[in-house]
Amino acid sequence: MSKTILYTASVVLLAGIVYSIAAWNSPTLIETAEKSLAAGDNEAAIRAFRLHLVRFPEATDIRLKLAGLMASTGPAEAVEHLRLIPEGDSSYDDALRQIAVICLQADQHQAAEEALLRLEVCDANDFAVQLSLAELYFHQENYKSALPRAVHAATLQPDRAETWLLVAEIRDGLRQKPEMIAPLQKAIELAPDLYEAHLNLAYAYHAAGQLDEAAHEARWCLKRNPKEVFAYRILASVARNEGQFEEAATQIEKALALAPRDVDCRILEADLLLYHRKPDEAYRRLKELHDEHKETYRYLGSLARAAAAAGHLDEARQLHVALDNLRSEANRMIPHVTPERLSQE
Repeated sequence: MSKTILYTASVVLLAGIVYSIAAWNSPTLIETAEKSLAAGDNEAAIRAFRLHLVRFPEATDIRLKLAGLMASTGPAEAVEHLRLIPEGDSSYDDALRQIAVICLQADQHQAAEEALLRLEVCDANDFAVQLSLAELYFHQENYKSALPRAVHAATLQPDRAETWLLVAEIRDGLRQKPEMIAPLQKAIELAPDLYEAHLNLAYAYHAAGQLDEAAHEARWCLKRNPKEVFAYRILASVARNEGQFEEAATQIEKALALAPRDVDCRILEADLLLYHRKPDEAYRRLKELHDEHKETYRYLGSLARAAAAAGHLDEARQLHVALDNLRSEANRMIPHVTPERLSQE
């Protein structure tokens, strides 16, 4: 993230003074700014608005307009101006909205969150605020905070398919895969050609054990995108689970032709090779990915099985130790939940 130099309000205002000392007492600064805007001279308008604010710092409507002009060229100064608009002012909510937008665009997530949370207090039924918070928390992987806001946003504007898709993706982050199905179905009902919804639905159906439905959605995706590796992998997994091993091998071969080093494709390929009693090949194919996936839990588990089947028992034992270490590390990262804490939540 690029660092933005924050100028104090005094430095900003002094810069405006350079524009025209003679204009201090002019009653036409606003007119000058508006004429400059009409002529497309934003810099001249900004200088005029700055000078006006030196003389009339309480002119929050002008401060809001100035911040809007500077949002793209001087976002740090724009935010400083917006923060000078006091709570209770008629421009306060609009100022918070601009702060949130500017900070989101600058990846200043904490400042954006603070502005959005203040707006949420002002109006808990503001769709844009609920959606923005849901998206912000989703990208921060704070799924617990994202979910209620995404659901609320979806109920506020139920005809927006993308919001239901977001609800489903948050459910996935919470490892609630079967619960993804209903919002994805709603998204597809609203936007039948929404590709991401169909692809996610294939995944959700597969996770829920609804294999026929998963295969149907995967085929829908492949008709529109024959290079969709994930859809081929879904079809391969469905075929394997139904005992159609040759069909599974065909589908995973198509996937690997498109993504030769996809770890999940290699894991499924190894399972099929083990079924066909080809442990050496399964081990060799997985071993090729070791350097890039030596800390990937599902990969190490698959490699350990292949190593044991291929007779590499010492390595299999070492891999199980590595798996135990990864599991322990993951457990340390999960906060301990006491009964007292649960009652507080």
